[in-house]
Amino acid sequence: MAFPQIAATATTSSAVSTSHNINLPSGIQAGDLLLVGLTNKDSAGAPTFPAGWTQVWSLANDPGAANRCLHVGYYRIADGSEGATITVTFGGSVAVGAWAYRITGAHPAIPEGATARNGTANDNPNPPPLNPAGWDIDDTLWIASFGEPGNRTVSAFPANYTLSQIDGDGIAVAARALAAASDDPGAFTISSNTFWVAATAAVRGTKPRAFGLIIM
Repeated sequence: MAFPQIAATATTSSAVSTSHNINLPSGIQAGDLLLVGLTNKDSAGAPTFPAGWTQVWSLANDPGAANRCLHVGYYRIADGSEGATITVTFGGSVAVGAWAYRITGAHPAIPEGATARNGTANDNPNPPPLNPAGWDIDDTLWIASFGEPGNRTVSAFPANYTLSQIDGDGIAVAARALAAASDDPGAFTISSNTFWVAATAAVRGTKPRAFGLIIM
């Protein structure tokens, strides 16, 4: 067993448009797991990713047009032909923020996923607990992220989530390496109240005790 590693990261902040170039991490090699978290603001319209990218999670906070956002996650197992960016399109004009991880040493299985959203505005985006069915105490990379409709700053990340922290334009993400069958990330703390959508992901190492990779 060995923990998956975040080998490189990238961020994107893109102004209002129907088409957005999302930056990918550098050094992509065949077999790497590419994971992109993206938040679009002021609209719950679904994005269109390029062929070869698969949706892992998608959920809108949907509190009203003034504070609406959608937080999505997409993945791809790299084949080495990837460039520096991908183009993501929407049916209407929106602003977006995005992060991307290049993960090595991940088991190449098919992800599943879900997200949690808050019912009232607050300043503590809280990714949900994750207990993947059938998992043992494997070397796992746990990932916590959230999206929100503004540009609030993060003053605290979830406890123990110290790896590859990113605080961007309406998005934030961090990771931890933990040999466990489940985890419940703590909350982020941000600069002011808002409606948010949060996600928790789990990525197994290349030799798990039971087959699979689940992302929620």
